[in-house]
Amino acid sequence: MAKPRLLSEELLRGLDRLTLRTRAATGLSPIGEHPGRLRSSSAEFVESRPYASGDDFRRIDWNVFARLDVLHVKLTEARETASLSLLIDCSESMYFGQPSKALLAGEIARGLAYIGLNQLDDVRIYGFGARLLRSSLPYRGRGHSHEAFAFIDSLPKAGDSDVEHALEEFIAQSTNAGVVIVLSDLLSTSDTPRALRRLVSLGFEVTLVHVLSHEEVAPDLEGDLELIDSETGERHAVSLSPATIDGYRQDVQDWRRQIATDCAQVGVRFIPTDNEQPLNTVFLATFRQHGLVD
Repeated sequence: MAKPRLLSEELLRGLDRLTLRTRAATGLSPIGEHPGRLRSSSAEFVESRPYASGDDFRRIDWNVFARLDVLHVKLTEARETASLSLLIDCSESMYFGQPSKALLAGEIARGLAYIGLNQLDDVRIYGFGARLLRSSLPYRGRGHSHEAFAFIDSLPKAGDSDVEHALEEFIAQSTNAGVVIVLSDLLSTSDTPRALRRLVSLGFEVTLVHVLSHEEVAPDLEGDLELIDSETGERHAVSLSPATIDGYRQDVQDWRRQIATDCAQVGVRFIPTDNEQPLNTVFLATFRQHGLVD
């Protein structure tokens, strides 16, 4: 795909302070950074209970003993890891715009992967077009950032896209539910809401990042033009008046509102972005406002 620009030092410092918000960690491993459902002998202190035969003496709360002259052991909250899957649309239409949507999607994927690796999640990356094109091995730990970034850079350009088919292939490959983030312009004729609904029904926590170019949201065009579909090659002669452009812009807004409604109905977080948004704004403002990161 279009090679993303390096994440700036300023942005990386900001990402170091962020965590992905998840409704529930999957419990794949007890050493992640998401609050768990179990009590553990490590991580953050929560409460204490009376000592029982067989308890680890290293967990004795000596402050309680000094005050009450009774033995208590410390209980802590386990920190669980999540499985984070990033699905990146590599179809031809993603290469439209200046900078291209593919470039923005790659940069966002880098940032999300970095956050996930930083909090010891299992991070896996997928590229898709009409089907899944490539999938990475799972990465864990910030030391694997460069490998994850290189994989994103290596994703091939596809022709057309079929989000529903790609998500069905992803489901068939997945062995456990986790956090799924899809980055796409959704310029697909498939039934995307149905595929998202199926993901949620299987226990996945799903976010859809809708990546459009500013030229698509608010085009600055006028007159007699020939438009070419970047994925099918179809040509369309159009005559664009100011009224036509206004109507088009309204249609795009209505389309995005409908996607947001469809996502809300099936329990999917919907986040619209475009290529005019600085990456710092995407992560430190937009994603925070939509509850994807803390």
